[in-house]
Amino acid sequence: MIFFRMVLFPDGRAESGEDAAASDQASGFIRPLSLEFGRHPRGPRLRLNKEETMCRAAVLILAACLAQGSLGIGPLYSGREDVSGRRMSSLLEKAARYCRRLDQAALDFICKEEIAEEIDHAWEWAAEKYFRVQRKENNSYLYDIQFVRKNGIKKENRALLRRNGRAVLEKDRGAGVPRAIQVEYVLFGPVGLLGEAWQPLRRFRMTGEEESPDGERLVVVEARMRPGTVKGHSDGTAWIRESDGAVLKIEWDGTTAGGYEQIEERGRVFDAAPRLTAVTEYGLEKNGLRFPSRDVTEEAYLKNGKKPFIRSRTESRYTNYRFFTVETETDLGSSPS
Repeated sequence: MIFFRMVLFPDGRAESGEDAAASDQASGFIRPLSLEFGRHPRGPRLRLNKEETMCRAAVLILAACLAQGSLGIGPLYSGREDVSGRRMSSLLEKAARYCRRLDQAALDFICKEEIAEEIDHAWEWAAEKYFRVQRKENNSYLYDIQFVRKNGIKKENRALLRRNGRAVLEKDRGAGVPRAIQVEYVLFGPVGLLGEAWQPLRRFRMTGEEESPDGERLVVVEARMRPGTVKGHSDGTAWIRESDGAVLKIEWDGTTAGGYEQIEERGRVFDAAPRLTAVTEYGLEKNGLRFPSRDVTEEAYLKNGKKPFIRSRTESRYTNYRFFTVETETDLGSSPS
């Protein structure tokens, strides 16, 4: 199973309509949306779409440059079956229960997704010996998202309301939009990292403690796949609330992304070392479940010890949530808010 995966679109297009449906059937993936709240066994995905003049790959990562804030390095734990520390064992058990509630929850809500994208083509055009007056792009998008999942069946409707400040015609609101980075499956990110089925396959290390804005204790835990287990499943560091195992933030290890070789290839073209960072924040809580509030992903390249060249930076903010149903295995439901 792959938490981060890269898919190449040779023509640089964004799938929509019949093309997306055909691709879904062939690949077994959910269609490539900016934000897919529905459960996917591979977890969140990020896409870097190919530009016409350069290999602009579609990266499925899930979600960038925030300080980790670790206070120290603790002992290494290898799956729950090998945990010797009571505290770590208890924390992982709570995280597994939280992930199970999240994974099985019945949901019905709407929200807005605001995306700010910055792309710098300078190194690409220099490598191709190609010149354009405008080397940088600054784009913005506003989406309306409606998501429903009940009895294991989910339905998501997305509408692009504004693009670069301009209203989008109603007939065009469902069309795919090529972007540098697309974020998907962020809501269920914790499941792929800390879910009960995955814990025996991972090695865990407690790297520090922090305090949440609400004054609650957070334990910072690094999760990495054990050698010899499933390949291509992304690693990351999670900020876990010690009281109930809820995940408030995940910092993903971009080097473990499936298809990361495409980023490395761009680094070879640039003659520079790639650095892909992604952070997802779960800043909103409803009925004990945390919902995405912000995701930042940055694609950078380092050369000759100089300041990193940031090729792209994409920030997504999720706002204006309205919940109609958030029901878990321990809840009877919630009223609209």
